[in-house]
Amino acid sequence: MRYAIFLILLSAVLHVALWALSGFASDSRFLLVGAVIHCLLALALITQIWGSRWIAFMIMLATSAVALGSFVAPPLEPYWIFGLIFIVHMIAAVLLFGAIWAGRPKTNAA
Repeated sequence: MRYAIFLILLSAVLHVALWALSGFASDSRFLLVGAVIHCLLALALITQIWGSRWIAFMIMLATSAVALGSFVAPPLEPYWIFGLIFIVHMIAAVLLFGAIWAGRPKTNAA
């Protein structure tokens, strides 16, 4: 779980770096919102708020789709960092899925 938290915080740093690489463009301010959301997700996972694993998993999947979709439109930002964000989000989603799977209730099916 701590690796997933680390990757989510890394994603927040990448969002801020992407905003800086875009020259602090006003069109890219949504990246700061993404960074704040990722920090709040990491905080929810650290404090183990009920359901935070599922919420973080779904948000990682959704934001990885957004990062992948950013290759279609001509952005102000460099393409390579979108690929890096996509990779970080997918690895975090896999780690979160593993944490969700490990925490499921055990059944004694015969």
